[in-house]
Amino acid sequence: MKKIYQISDEKFLEGKKVITENGGIIFSDGRFEVKGVKGKFSFENGTLEIVITDKPWLASWEMIEDKLNEFFN
Repeated sequence: MKKIYQISDEKFLEGKKVITENGGIIFSDGRFEVKGVKGKFSFENGTLEIVITDKPWLASWEMIEDKLNEFFN
């Protein structure tokens, strides 16, 4: 699943903070993992692109998309 958001630098930093506060890991190559959800991201000129590459089987794609939209929209 791929999502693109137009956000501020502050919102991007807040998102990274939320991931780490929830026990997640952000890797230096742009990958992340939090609560079994794995993906990669890039942020440039106010555009955040997130690609979810793996998820727990109990979590639906819709649930993950809703959480992303809830935070970044």
